[in-house]
Amino acid sequence: MIPRLAVSSAVSEEVKDFLQTLEAHSEFQGDVDGAISSRLVLATDNSVYQVLLQYVMPWFENGKTFHVTGMLKHFAAIAHKHSLNLRKIKAHGLPMVGLDPTMVLTFRYDYTEVLNEPLDFEVLLIQEWLFQQMSAHESPQPAPPDIPSEYLLLSHCTEQANLSEALEQWQRVFSYFGLKLFPQKTGCCGMAGAYGHESKHQNQSRGLFELSWKPYFKEDALLATTLVDGYSCRAQIKRYTGLQAKHPVEILLKALN
Repeated sequence: MIPRLAVSSAVSEEVKDFLQTLEAHSEFQGDVDGAISSRLVLATDNSVYQVLLQYVMPWFENGKTFHVTGMLKHFAAIAHKHSLNLRKIKAHGLPMVGLDPTMVLTFRYDYTEVLNEPLDFEVLLIQEWLFQQMSAHESPQPAPPDIPSEYLLLSHCTEQANLSEALEQWQRVFSYFGLKLFPQKTGCCGMAGAYGHESKHQNQSRGLFELSWKPYFKEDALLATTLVDGYSCRAQIKRYTGLQAKHPVEILLKALN
């Protein structure tokens, strides 16, 4: 058994400055969740995978905000800068894993488009990386007796539209642990990039959320088995229902424990 990592709640000064900037921005209506990354480390720090997350990169702006607001020159500059950094990491033979679908797919699709060149590095979605690790082991794990065995997955709309196989990978990862996962067809949660963070769009943002997301969170009892892999979607749920939806990796942590 690999010894478990110590989880620190300390936040770097760079991240603190970033959060203070967000709080000072009058139109920002969002939330910040730093706990999921710690749970991800715990969920991968075990004898099933024999793999540890070796490095957590310092926070850096991947440019998504500039991209969705049409500031493509700024986005291109950021994409060029960070592509150089990510290539250096790849040269060390380290797999790169991201937790939020829309951020990871920004590297994969939007960087390629704005730089007008194929990228020679890849940032994996967490379920892609877990699936690779899982495939190296011979047999699935037995179903844990003390947690529910079936779950619904509400995935980020960008992930649904651009990478449908990612949902199947989540299903296969859960199946490896004796669990069943059922992806649901939903529209946009209403956050829509920076759109839902802006005060002037609150009515439209709420309307989109109520259209296809709110029905899943009418009853508190359903919260434990309704999983959400997009950070912005979880923030939207918390804002309009007061409920804190779980990321799929949190269930895997329970299964391992």
